[in-house]
Amino acid sequence: IKWDMKIEDAQKIYPDLSINDKYSDGRVAYIRQQENKKISDVEFDEIRYLFKENSFFKVIAKIERPFRSISKEGILEGFKPMRGFLSLRPNIEAKYGPVSE
Repeated sequence: IKWDMKIEDAQKIYPDLSINDKYSDGRVAYIRQQENKKISDVEFDEIRYLFKENSFFKVIAKIERPFRSISKEGILEGFKPMRGFLSLRPNIEAKYGPVSE
């Protein structure tokens, strides 16, 4: 989904795009049922696509549990994905298009 894409066009590309939430200000959040939630080395728990006035304007990617487990030695397992944030913006822009400042 590219910035400013209309919902009808997004649903043609991603038929699994479905409404997740509606907000009182007219925004509508969508999720993809078959979403690959990994971008770069970061795996997200949820990715929401927000549309306002029928145009894609925001993506919300959540990590609810940054650390998957702790080993017997007390080492945090799954910490590597968090380090991926350093390179995340270029990968997000490659997937969704340039971010306007």
